[in-house]
Amino acid sequence: EDADPLDVRNILEQAMAIFTRDGAAKVPIETRIAAAEALGRGGDPRLNREQFIEVPGTGWKLGKYLVTAREFQRFVEQGGYEEPNWWKETWTARQNKSWASPADWETQTEHPNRPVTGVSWFEAMAYCRWLSELRGETIRLPCETLWQTAATSLQGGNYPWGNTEPTPDLANFGHNVGNPTPVGIYPAGDGPLGHCDLAGNVWE
Repeated sequence: EDADPLDVRNILEQAMAIFTRDGAAKVPIETRIAAAEALGRGGDPRLNREQFIEVPGTGWKLGKYLVTAREFQRFVEQGGYEEPNWWKETWTARQNKSWASPADWETQTEHPNRPVTGVSWFEAMAYCRWLSELRGETIRLPCETLWQTAATSLQGGNYPWGNTEPTPDLANFGHNVGNPTPVGIYPAGDGPLGHCDLAGNVWE
């Protein structure tokens, strides 16, 4: 028996509510993580949208989410590690290291909407060149000034959300989860412009 499209749409809308500040406040983080993981395996619809947010006074936009395993997988599958043009002067380093994908890549692809990890600066730069060509615009790693402006431009403070000390509802930090979590499931900890995971989750 086929599923009713209306029922499917209602379920999806309920699942998407965990990514809003009000919706997340009603759902324990453990449940949010499980729901986001399931959504990632089914194809997280958030990642199909334009996600770059302008950072005032910089002339640049910064991605709302950290680069996910799903996004980086396109680079891997389209031969990004085999094309010297994306690596430029670092091609020799890529050959010497025999890189063919990020560290622990098979496991990472099982969690498509988690941030990609185990990526060196060389790999990140190659990805940016590839994505620049794909999008027809300049994509680069954010400099410290751009990142700090995105994190504090509207309200200041020690953290993207202000001066409140981190809590398990604001970010994935320390060992409160034990592994990376899907992007954007801590909306109460978002930066003032709407960027997610500016603090916590994975090292940048």
